[in-house]
Amino acid sequence: MVEEFRRPQDSAKIFRDLNEKFAHNLGKSLACDAQLLDNAERQARDIADVGSMVSQQFAQTIHHREMASIFSEVFADLICSIYLSSIGLDRPAETVLRRALELGVSVVFLWDCPHIYFGWKCHDKDLSFTEMLSHLDSAPYKSFLKAVEPTYEGKDILNSSDLQRIYRHLSNTIHGKLASFEVVLPDRYSHSPADWHTHLELVISVEKSLLQLWRARFPRK
Repeated sequence: MVEEFRRPQDSAKIFRDLNEKFAHNLGKSLACDAQLLDNAERQARDIADVGSMVSQQFAQTIHHREMASIFSEVFADLICSIYLSSIGLDRPAETVLRRALELGVSVVFLWDCPHIYFGWKCHDKDLSFTEMLSHLDSAPYKSFLKAVEPTYEGKDILNSSDLQRIYRHLSNTIHGKLASFEVVLPDRYSHSPADWHTHLELVISVEKSLLQLWRARFPRK
């Protein structure tokens, strides 16, 4: 048994088999929840469109022009998250989705705080998701929005409690909480209609929140 275990395996075959399994999962995912998938993909494209509009109409300073790539990164992360879930890699899908959420919120936060942007870019300063939400949901920031955007009516531009709940759920995956382990599941790395449905709904929630935030800060001119 020991000698058999030590026998060299064809590493390439392992990855070919994985690819075959994931391709099978993809086919099953695409065959169900087509409406939800269409909604998630369409809203991801809406995010790309808003990002393009912001880059063209609002990027007046050096740091704004540099930040244009963040919009494209958020779009790419959303699409990758959907794809990873479709092939049965639910935990990597959640990891990438958290990145999209964090970057998406940081766009508005950093847009109006250039000194923090350069600390983040040049001095390896980390961003706190909770602090960003608190800042964007504060009365002083809303007063700022009223001053710079005449169309802003003083309404909330994000739902802090919902975003904190989503972020906490996704963070459990990042931090390896036991409840997020996939290897202990009987259907690990296989297509699960329930997991596919749940992840699409989660992606759509993130997309809606980011679109609400971006459109409030960057109304079309």
